Amino acid sequence: WDMQNRLESRRPRMIEKLLEHRRFRAAYDFLLLRSEAGELDPQLAEWWTDIQECDQPSRQKMIKELGGSGVPRKRRKRPRRSKTPDGN
Repeated sequence: WDMQNRLESRRPRMIEKLLEHRRFRAAYDFLLLRSEAGELDPQLAEWWTDIQECDQPSRQKMIKELGGSGVPRKRRKRPRRSKTPDGN
């Protein structure tokens, strides 16, 4: 199930690693089954099928077209340092 989440999110930095993962094929087959059952968008399964079948330049183009997640990450604010009684 962990790989299902990764396949669904399609983060550009992780796609190459996912394609090389030893359990990718099993996760991909399960993704196809979920798509056929109506649990997932068929376009997602089609995208993963296409990216496996294309050459490296086309693959890079597909990844680039995904872009970022579109949601900027929130930065964590550090708590302010309290001043010491001696003023330092």
